[in-house]
Amino acid sequence: MVKDIYIGCFKKFLVIEGRARRREFWIFLLVNVILGLIPVIGWVVAIATCIPSFTVAVRRLHDINKSGKYMFLMLIPFGVALVLMIGFIASMGNGGALIVILILILIASLAPAVILLIWAAKEGTHGKNDYGPDPKAGSKSTSKASTKSTSKARSKSKK
Repeated sequence: MVKDIYIGCFKKFLVIEGRARRREFWIFLLVNVILGLIPVIGWVVAIATCIPSFTVAVRRLHDINKSGKYMFLMLIPFGVALVLMIGFIASMGNGGALIVILILILIASLAPAVILLIWAAKEGTHGKNDYGPDPKAGSKSTSKASTKSTSKARSKSKK
């Protein structure tokens, strides 16, 4: 199951339409974190999963009926990190006040990441939303359909 979900994210690595269940998003993230802890392989995984991670996150936002454009909030921490590195280099030897300000900016810049993680943990919209049908409903309806067809076949065989 984990393997199928993980590989499925790679198969849909350019698909930003539709919705992703929490299970798909969190399994993909968890496996990437675990693989990222392995030296050398971690860099390869980080590079290889860049686009699939972005697209599964966009589909996850779609599941809670939010635009994938919110993923651009993640650019804030990266931009701030760049500014902080430049600021840190510039502040060397100038005292600690600038470093304290830079640390506070860093903490504030993490807010978008926290918001996106909270949204990723939310339950998806029930039923169809602006981004497509409920992925859970699809699995329930197919299981109901297969149950109905199985029960019909049993009743026919009894007759």
